Amino acid sequence: MKRTILFALALAVIFIMPSCKKDPAPNNNGQGEQPTDTILNGNDTIPIITDIIHFGDTTGMIIKEPDSTSYNSNYGIGYYSIDVNNDGIEDAQLITKDVGSAGLGHANVITLKCMNDHIAWHGETIQQELYYHADSTSWYYIDPDFPQFDSIHVIHIDQIHTCERIDQTDSIINITEKFSIFDNNNGDELKKDDSFETAEVVLRNRSYEIGYEPTGWGTSTLIHVTYYQRNNCDYFPLQEEKYIGFKYTSNDNTERLGWIKIIIQHDYDYYAILLETAIQQK
Repeated sequence: MKRTILFALALAVIFIMPSCKKDPAPNNNGQGEQPTDTILNGNDTIPIITDIIHFGDTTGMIIKEPDSTSYNSNYGIGYYSIDVNNDGIEDAQLITKDVGSAGLGHANVITLKCMNDHIAWHGETIQQELYYHADSTSWYYIDPDFPQFDSIHVIHIDQIHTCERIDQTDSIINITEKFSIFDNNNGDELKKDDSFETAEVVLRNRSYEIGYEPTGWGTSTLIHVTYYQRNNCDYFPLQEEKYIGFKYTSNDNTERLGWIKIIIQHDYDYYAILLETAIQQK
């Protein structure tokens, strides 16, 4: 009888002892699952390349701050090489080119160019419309060099080509398909399934005007025409720090997101300052 009682007590002690098995460590959502942005490998935590980043958030990013002002002398051209993943291979170029002349003045064009197929810019393909707009003014005056005329009728015509319609009656000269780059702000979101393209993109172009010689001298009417080319087709913001997103695809088809932070200044000419490059860690 004593043996039966002792055996029963031993069984009771075994069943009421706590289990040594540990519950899964809770994550931020308290469900006991591992976070989706890390993998545990022994005692090490390895970051996973996420599908979404935010401009300016350096978490999980490799940051480089180059000393890089792309500026060229008159009638010259300047290049700045960009290596986004520090592998010694040029991925992009920031190009500043002076396309001015003694008659039109000096004005630079800023271009961002992909140098291989691994990198692609964040943007979209658009249908760019070019419009024609004409303004005219008219007045009379007496010219002492032509005393035979009581007065001379002067007609001044401005012929303007622009990518923004000035008046609803402006006619469309042509429509061009082009890739337009996005200028992003700090905190904006960049996703792998956004639109990207390997392309050469003009960030900023100049505007200029050409004054034609008057016609009709020796008659009672003088016609003067001025031609304006307003290159607002390429209108990257000036004097502002902006982020240009990119996607970098490695040889093993691993995709990483990143950005370049840039500012375009305009004093006498345009010039570009590359402030920072960033790319996701492997």
